[in-house]
Amino acid sequence: MAFILASTVNRYVFENPWPLAALLAVAGAILGWLALTQGDRPKRNVAFALVAAAGLVVMLGKLVTTSGEHASRVVEELVQRAEASDIDGML
Repeated sequence: MAFILASTVNRYVFENPWPLAALLAVAGAILGWLALTQGDRPKRNVAFALVAAAGLVVMLGKLVTTSGEHASRVVEELVQRAEASDIDGML
């Protein structure tokens, strides 16, 4: 169970944060609109927290480099050096 949770967090927070961030932002916007039209302060606070969480998810996605992203960069660099016939750089 912990592996599934860690894999899901890794995928939807660190590698591809946009779906989760969009979901949180839309939920926050809808709840915020309802709070403003009804004058409900606690709902407005929750809406603000949802939008802030969306921003946090995007920021974490930009700041954290996963092992898969690092491996992708290393392979791209290896291929570029191979195309340039840079044997020493490849090694």
